[in-house]
Amino acid sequence: MKIIRLLLPALLLMTVGKAKADINIVPRPTQVTEQNGSFTLKNGQSISVNNAVLNNAGKYLHRILTRATGFNIKVNHGKGQIQLILTNPRNNEDESYTLNVTPRQITVKAASYRGIVNGIA
Repeated sequence: MKIIRLLLPALLLMTVGKAKADINIVPRPTQVTEQNGSFTLKNGQSISVNNAVLNNAGKYLHRILTRATGFNIKVNHGKGQIQLILTNPRNNEDESYTLNVTPRQITVKAASYRGIVNGIA
């Protein structure tokens, strides 16, 4: 009986640890809301930036995706399936970002260039 009382909490901890380990993002996010679905990258899709400051970040992501897939991915201003959005810059040292993935698009939002790059990496 004593073994069962010790084993059950260990199994519960392993189950909780496993659920959290399925999302491999570093640094570990402060909040994750997991939903069903996935985004599929396809040839000819585009990366959009909403601010000229993000042009190099868009090119960086373009290089990563093109090398990994061989797809022809474009970088533009406007709407794209992958959107890099610079919000109201508050602090250049703010490296936080919001990553939202739906079946139709991926959006990385941040208040600084560093935050966008962290969201890409």
